Amino acid sequence: MVHSDTIRSAFSARLWDSLKKSGLDGRGAGAMLSRITGASPKASSKWLNGEAIPARSRLEIIARKTGVRPEWLEYGIEPMYPDADAPSSASAGNVYPVGNTPRKVPLLTRIPDDTETGMIMDDNVDEWVDTYIDVTEGMFALRVVGEVMLNPVGAPSFPEGTIIIVNPKKSPKHRSLVVVREPGKAPIFRKLSIVGDDRYLLPLNPRYEPEKITGPVQFLGCVVAGQIEIE
Repeated sequence: MVHSDTIRSAFSARLWDSLKKSGLDGRGAGAMLSRITGASPKASSKWLNGEAIPARSRLEIIARKTGVRPEWLEYGIEPMYPDADAPSSASAGNVYPVGNTPRKVPLLTRIPDDTETGMIMDDNVDEWVDTYIDVTEGMFALRVVGEVMLNPVGAPSFPEGTIIIVNPKKSPKHRSLVVVREPGKAPIFRKLSIVGDDRYLLPLNPRYEPEKITGPVQFLGCVVAGQIEIE
């Protein structure tokens, strides 16, 4: 319940933010949402009050109306607004260049217990993988095992075999995708949820249960990208 309530509440906050910044947050906002999406007034009221999240098709209509990215509106994935260089319509194509100079990050086979002495050592590196995101010192890659972070209902989703790029210098916040390690245990990849003074590690796959952080954990970094190798 904490998981679902937190997700709906966060969505409602983003919805109101998008309405406010597009000048649509005045009286009748619910009726406007109902009109443009074809949903009932009761349904749109639930979206605004953090009681429900619209279906993807209706969410995309709201995103177009307010000018924000659907991924930001649904999941909080930055940036809020579309890239100015990206196509603005389907007729312009559904892909755009990201540059032709890949950067390399080390794909680690293991993470030493003492990361202060240097995580990126040759005997910890399986291979160096290409990525097109901006790479800063200390970033590394890991390969996802299992289906805990496989999201069956949308994005983001990280099926087994996905290579995730981790930035150990990026500070975690509510809804960050993180890699953490409890003392004596293997590192795990989860979504961080902060509710008051409590912190939870959330799977993206609803078949698995959230875990409340009750003891010390080592933060290894925020996941900033995921890459799937296609045969």
